[in-house]
Amino acid sequence: MNKLIEDAHKNLNGKIDQIKCELIEIKSNILEASAKSFLESAKLLSFAAQDEICENQDLVYF
Repeated sequence: MNKLIEDAHKNLNGKIDQIKCELIEIKSNILEASAKSFLESAKLLSFAAQDEICENQDLVYF
């Protein structure tokens, strides 16, 4: 009976480790996607900022 419990415990620990690994991979994928999105937003903000400098403005509006 103890052997059966030990085997079940090992099996459960193996499944827990597998789930932890999968969650770490998912977290990594989410962080990577977030970083790419942040980078894209930063690029767009940079372009918007460049459009707002004086040399890019139409002097008629001043």
